[in-house]
Amino acid sequence: MKQIKKDKNWKKKMEIKLDFRNIMEDVVGSEHGISEKDINNIREKIANAHKRVLDGRKSGELGFYQLPYQDKEVSEILDISEDIKNKFDNFVVLGIGGSALGNIALHNALNHKFYNLLPKKDRKDCPRIFFLDNIDPKLIKELIDIIDLKKTVFNVITKSGSTSETIANFLVFLDLLKSAVGDDWKKHIIITTDPERGDLRKLAKEESIISLSVPPNVGGRYSVLSPVGLLSAAVSGIDINQLLSGAAYMDKLCSLSEFDKNPSFELNKNTAYMSAVLLYLEYIKNKKNITVFMPYSNSLIGIADWFSQIWAESLGKKYSLENKVVNTGFTPVSALGATDQHSQLQLYVQGQYDKVIVFVEVENYNSQIDIPKLYPEFDSFEYLGGKSIN
Repeated sequence: MKQIKKDKNWKKKMEIKLDFRNIMEDVVGSEHGISEKDINNIREKIANAHKRVLDGRKSGELGFYQLPYQDKEVSEILDISEDIKNKFDNFVVLGIGGSALGNIALHNALNHKFYNLLPKKDRKDCPRIFFLDNIDPKLIKELIDIIDLKKTVFNVITKSGSTSETIANFLVFLDLLKSAVGDDWKKHIIITTDPERGDLRKLAKEESIISLSVPPNVGGRYSVLSPVGLLSAAVSGIDINQLLSGAAYMDKLCSLSEFDKNPSFELNKNTAYMSAVLLYLEYIKNKKNITVFMPYSNSLIGIADWFSQIWAESLGKKYSLENKVVNTGFTPVSALGATDQHSQLQLYVQGQYDKVIVFVEVENYNSQIDIPKLYPEFDSFEYLGGKSIN
């Protein structure tokens, strides 16, 4: 991310490009594809959805729109993260769902895949990062085995302040901390929760524990750009100011301000709205209720897992906006290319045609790996030699 400051064209390079040709009727036929007529037929629905988004943004109901523009919170997070870097060797996130998946996605995407194994100087003198997002006793015990509690700080994240899995893990480590460091246990805890309500907020106030706030109008699954995700990002050396600059730019790209001026605006100029419209039409028109999100990069598998949560929680609904029982929603599937070409692909190719596959390609990797020419007498080796893994 640091190179963004040096590159005047970073915005153009960071844009997400949407290639939707293989979902269109003229490529795959009318039984499975979408036509321009299909899109134009729901222009009124698109306009209504766009208006609801704008209204929610203006009223503050959709608070996540404001997250890229927070200055005070960022300054506080950076101060806390610097203190952590100076004092601790390990940083453990205790959270689940929206209090962990976005954090993991950021860490996997922007940090070294083997971050914790790097020498500290190669981690920019940042602590090791661990995410405990389950109540698996084996996982908990094995984390205890490898961390020195005296050199570890725990970030307990739950918006409600009472998520049972998170509180259970917190109590386990709180007891261990009290035994290991005595009265200094408070220095090893940072609480991220609702600013006013919940048992964790009460504990933070009573014990004067360092705490950060989750905005009340931001749902957990959308909270990664709040203190929920920004603290662990900053602690691991991610430049959160640049991260938020990218989010602000994406906000601009996805705003569809042109739609306000011109209802016949070409949707394919906006990747967010166009992808939403196409997936909606495939669901309504062609009964494709499974969405497979398949990045071709191990660094993005965390994004796929986070996508599954956002997709399922946002769209899986019993009631419609008119309060009618509809029991609707898409089923998300996370997959990894090329790995899952050798596990899931046969189902996608030969099974029921009830899926839309979203392939995610990395245009430019930050490393180049070439395949050497060795043993050319073997046909299965020879044709690969001289090519690039990229």
